[in-house]
Amino acid sequence: FDMKLALSDPSARVIVNYHRASAGQVGSGHFSPVGAYHQGTDSFLILDVARYKYPPVWIVSDILYKAMRTYDQCGDWDFPHAQEALDDRLRGARKEDEVKEAMDVLGCKRSLRGYIIAKR
Repeated sequence: FDMKLALSDPSARVIVNYHRASAGQVGSGHFSPVGAYHQGTDSFLILDVARYKYPPVWIVSDILYKAMRTYDQCGDWDFPHAQEALDDRLRGARKEDEVKEAMDVLGCKRSLRGYIIAKR
């Protein structure tokens, strides 16, 4: 995979969009930077922007790839215009019917998760 090669390049960064529960963690979809690859265990070091809540964790590549091969129910939407159309009630949506309504207002489209390699 390109992720392994990118992690050996000092000018490249890898960000994954994966489903936490599919990787044995608490939660749903999430973006995280990847800090390293360990060939001996064939695993990736997943870092987090919310370290206080989710400490760094090594995830075996097969599990991470499976967690990235999931669908984000709102992976594609009309950003930033639709965001402005959400009222306060929908911005704080927690109930299933409100979440569905917010997704409709945003114009959510289902899309696969995956990874991004950024290189300077």
